Amino acid sequence: MTGSLQIKNDTYYAVLNFRNSEGKRVQKWINLNMPVRDNKRRAEAALNELLVQYQDYENIEPMNLLLSRLVAQWLETNRPNIAVTTYDQYFLILNKHLTPYFDSKKMTVSKLTAGDLEDYYAFKVQEGLSSNSVIKHHAMIRTALQWAVKHRLIRENVADFAQKPSHVRYHGAEPYTIQEVANLLQLTANEPIAVPIFLASFYGMRRSELLGLRWSAINFQQGTLSISTTVVREKQ
Repeated sequence: MTGSLQIKNDTYYAVLNFRNSEGKRVQKWINLNMPVRDNKRRAEAALNELLVQYQDYENIEPMNLLLSRLVAQWLETNRPNIAVTTYDQYFLILNKHLTPYFDSKKMTVSKLTAGDLEDYYAFKVQEGLSSNSVIKHHAMIRTALQWAVKHRLIRENVADFAQKPSHVRYHGAEPYTIQEVANLLQLTANEPIAVPIFLASFYGMRRSELLGLRWSAINFQQGTLSISTTVVREKQ
């Protein structure tokens, strides 16, 4: 394995050269987070440290994986440990956002840098996603890369060095007023959905809790209602 220093955006990068099982060269770019000015010796020392760290790294094949494939592998491997609703959300992020963006750039794990992730975050915000939504994308990517580090598929998590968007406090629609709730109940009194609307209005029950409600959850003697089951949509 060999390595060299490269300059990108006035910052030093360490470029490590590996060989895969087919004998083809695979490059790994690592941001040293050092401005070019007055940092050449520090950058050279950092490069030498990286060469030592990666010297015994045998399995370079995972670095050839597309980033989207790595995230998909992590998602399916950990599916039993992820809540159904969370899995569905991750599945949507992967297929609607990550895969189209990074596959169009042929972005492999070996090429991925913190700057690439920051470009992605900025692009998604410009597309219209909220900063809070993009933060979820960051968390998902970081978790997938950390899983890869844990299983020695890669050595470092570049998401740790990427600057994610700032959290924005949610300012959504105002809740219904008492009069608006009364109007809603009156208008839906004879509809099949009247009872769920009533329970949601007075007890703040979520949709999954309403759908999971059973007669056994109601104690008519004590006048109590217990939330013991929920119903959510699951992807097959």
